[in-house]
Amino acid sequence: MRANRAKDVRVNVVPEPQTREAIRLLAETLSLVDVSIDQKTVEFTATAPSGSIDNPLGAVPTDLLLTWNSGSGTFAWDYGKSTKDKIYYTSSQPATIRAIIGRRG
Repeated sequence: MRANRAKDVRVNVVPEPQTREAIRLLAETLSLVDVSIDQKTVEFTATAPSGSIDNPLGAVPTDLLLTWNSGSGTFAWDYGKSTKDKIYYTSSQPATIRAIIGRRG
């Protein structure tokens, strides 16, 4: 969903005409940019040495942010294998993982 940011900018309060026009054009341009982000928070038990989780977005993720790893080993996302249905990872040991999975769209 796109918000119409151009309507939210009050350019009429800018006294200088050239600055007012520049701000109006910038606001109009920004209103055309889709900055919507879909994101989900997940928690799961990672298995070693690799595994996958169901993808809660239903689209290939563009952002995979690890927020917590209960283990002392390493954990990494396998971006190249992830699909709209599954997100793949590698883990050096079993651990509880929390992450934010997102898609800019």
